[in-house]
Amino acid sequence: MGYKAIIVDDGINDVEVLKNILSTQYPEIDILKVYTDTRNALEYLLVNKPDLVFLHIQMQNLSGIELIKQFKNPEFHVIFTTDDDQFDVEGVTIETLDYLLKPIDKENLTAAVNRFIQKSLILKDQEQSVQKEMIVKNERNKKLTVKLQNQILFLDHADIVYLEADSNYTKFYLSDGKTHLASKTIKHFETKINNTRFFRLHQSYLVNTKYIKAYSRVENCVVLANDIKIPVSRNKKEALLTRLGD
Repeated sequence: MGYKAIIVDDGINDVEVLKNILSTQYPEIDILKVYTDTRNALEYLLVNKPDLVFLHIQMQNLSGIELIKQFKNPEFHVIFTTDDDQFDVEGVTIETLDYLLKPIDKENLTAAVNRFIQKSLILKDQEQSVQKEMIVKNERNKKLTVKLQNQILFLDHADIVYLEADSNYTKFYLSDGKTHLASKTIKHFETKINNTRFFRLHQSYLVNTKYIKAYSRVENCVVLANDIKIPVSRNKKEALLTRLGD
């Protein structure tokens, strides 16, 4: 995973030390910009979103603290650099506050960057979890429209146990024991069911994996919650077992 960073510091030697350590220890961190004037850095940050900002506090015109106060909830991580270990951070609304005392020590820099990377990985995992929850929620809320001869059904995905192809028709088997025959192919409904729970394990069957309780190696079939056995195509076996093992 790569990270985008900028350096805001008017100390040329300090910038070089920082860049050298980062290029050696953290090749995944790409230094996009180096600013010696916080006003220019502010203009950049108002438009762009780097992952990490190395920010010197004792800057002219606009201090590092004053720069950060321009952002209510910064979307980037900040590692301050300072000439003085006594500085006022009142009013700085960032969740984590890292700072490095100059001259920059390699071990301290490494510790600060490692904390940033760890936090980034945790946030990424949280974002992915939220996205998965939203996908599952959308799948649960979405209904499948099934047109029958005398009525139109709006079926919850969770209520569909499996679909069986019958020539150009498709038979629906529901969790309440009811069955319905629709005049559309199973492939048609496979494209309409945008739900990760369903798996086409055979040319003639589309099954809701929620209802699979066992796989028979002897018969090469799945056993559903109602003890119905559904055959598994040989070329679908590995994919199915991988899906069930996730």
